[in-house]
Amino acid sequence: MRSRGRVLAQAYAFSSSYRTEEDDPLMVDYMDYSTQLSCGYEAFEVRNAAQGFGVDAFRAAMEHMLDLAQYIADLIEAAPDLELMAPVSLTAVCFRIRGATEAAHTAVLAALIEEGTALLGPARLDGRHGIRARVTNHRTTRDDIELILTRLSDIARHHREPVGGDMGDAMEVAL
Repeated sequence: MRSRGRVLAQAYAFSSSYRTEEDDPLMVDYMDYSTQLSCGYEAFEVRNAAQGFGVDAFRAAMEHMLDLAQYIADLIEAAPDLELMAPVSLTAVCFRIRGATEAAHTAVLAALIEEGTALLGPARLDGRHGIRARVTNHRTTRDDIELILTRLSDIARHHREPVGGDMGDAMEVAL
């Protein structure tokens, strides 16, 4: 068995700069003795969920999230202080606050997180700064989307301060 173990380790062993098991002789990486342990069950979990809930439930949840992403895009296009940065084809929506600096976008994102309204991320497309929203929870509703965009616009207006006199819709964080 000991020689067979070495053969298995040679067949399955994986080395990487971030893994330190091989530096410690007392550590045994059991993955070296069989196929990968962590990913084999992913398909099993998906299969069980599809069997339990049905494929139609998954399809409906995905369609709901895609519809909400398009709803976000529609609301952004209708908002005078927001603009889409790219067409929406999946659940990610990249947009920006018109005339906002990177600092203003960052301040708005931080405020949304701090108050617990939403966790949106920064975006950068073609050198322009913006915000990225992704619909990833099947329980998200249109009311949730409206709340987030309303709060985002309110916070952005709070941070709006003309730079160097009247420069239209230029924004700078007023801290």
